[in-house]
Amino acid sequence: MSKRILIVEDSRTCAATLAKLVESIGFEPDIAETGEKALKRVECYDYALVLMDLRLPGRDGFDIAATMRALGKKVPIISVTAYPLGSDVQRCVDAGIDDSICKGYRRDELQRIIGLWAHSGDRPKQLRVS
Repeated sequence: MSKRILIVEDSRTCAATLAKLVESIGFEPDIAETGEKALKRVECYDYALVLMDLRLPGRDGFDIAATMRALGKKVPIISVTAYPLGSDVQRCVDAGIDDSICKGYRRDELQRIIGLWAHSGDRPKQLRVS
């Protein structure tokens, strides 16, 4: 099982923060600043999971997640968003996003979600909203 986690985040500050947290819990972070770069990376590498910002410039996180699923990628996708999902829950389900965490999370919250999904072989049928 891969120890790599793909961080899809256009904010360098947020990406760097996530990368440090991912490293601190024993995973190897890989950062893609755009959705297009993320799609290229998932074609080339195996990841334990993807941490996906939903509000990316150009193609948003919903579209990128849906494209990953259309390509047959089964890697767990966790949305990382500054906003509560609210009305976006159905969009996440439709895009194939597995779980969500709001920015401002604590290290233990992120660790719990990574632990839950990084070694999960099967995707559940319903979105979990953390």
